[in-house]
Amino acid sequence: MDKAKPEIEKKFLIRLDNLDEIKSKYDYSLFDIYQTYLYSNKPDEERRIRQKTQYFDPHWSEEDRDTEYYFTTKTGTGLIRTENETQIILQTYNLLKQFSISDTLHKRRYAFEYLGLTYEIDVYDFWIGFGIMEVELSSELEY
Repeated sequence: MDKAKPEIEKKFLIRLDNLDEIKSKYDYSLFDIYQTYLYSNKPDEERRIRQKTQYFDPHWSEEDRDTEYYFTTKTGTGLIRTENETQIILQTYNLLKQFSISDTLHKRRYAFEYLGLTYEIDVYDFWIGFGIMEVELSSELEY
């Protein structure tokens, strides 16, 4: 398993009115993410699996993409939590799905750099006009 690391991130509910402007202004990476939450018997622990496809061509070329699978555990609450993310194989991903406590969510992620930080905008199929923007920080005092 990969080493657990502290994760300090801020999340914002945003309107998507300016998403096209952001995409035209910044170089961005494009991902399709399928995320399923798994059962945990610990109240401060979140477990999930992800299928994450990165498109290297923003025009959705089937040949120009890479799909990876991850198992992630997050513990703690608030701004600072501990995250442990491990890359897994497709067979393990499918096996872990049987411990699902939710439907699988799909989101399209746009990731871009601004002022030395990486911002990620997640757009969900079920949520028209809104998204979640998050930024990972190196310290809780940053921004």
